[in-house]
Amino acid sequence: MGVALHQYLIKPRGPERLGKRVQAEEMVLLILRWASGRLAGLTRLHKVAFLLQQETGLGEGITFEPHHYGPFSKDIARAIRSLRERGEIAVAEGLHGKFIVLTESGKRRAEETEHRLDPELRETARIKAATYSRAPLTYLLAYIYTRYPDHANFSKIGDKVRRWAEIYRLRATEGVS
Repeated sequence: MGVALHQYLIKPRGPERLGKRVQAEEMVLLILRWASGRLAGLTRLHKVAFLLQQETGLGEGITFEPHHYGPFSKDIARAIRSLRERGEIAVAEGLHGKFIVLTESGKRRAEETEHRLDPELRETARIKAATYSRAPLTYLLAYIYTRYPDHANFSKIGDKVRRWAEIYRLRATEGVS
């Protein structure tokens, strides 16, 4: 019995698995990793994070509020600042706006975080993040406004988004502002 207890005590254990409650910094790093290391626009980053939370539960502790252009998260905004200050991401100006890019240290941390996710959640979230990261921003906004109308309540672009929803043949639901 003493040997069995001893074997249990020295049994190597891997890193602790993350549940769906990843922190905002981890969410940003994961999204960038799944978007091939770079993402066009801060607005897009907020929208992809919101959709991952709504559709997979990942980042369930991150707060999103209705804002001028759909869901916005102060948690994500703070995470971007912190990650940038620590050199884990860089924000650069491109021809069509800002790009968020993973640095080498950000890539390492994102990889470590990814490996701590449940495999099924990781795969589902990875596919969704990669897909949403490449979608036109107009589509993401139309999709969010039609699927999650409560997050469009304070929108300054509701009329435009309704037209985009028609173009993309997304069925509008009640409450799109």
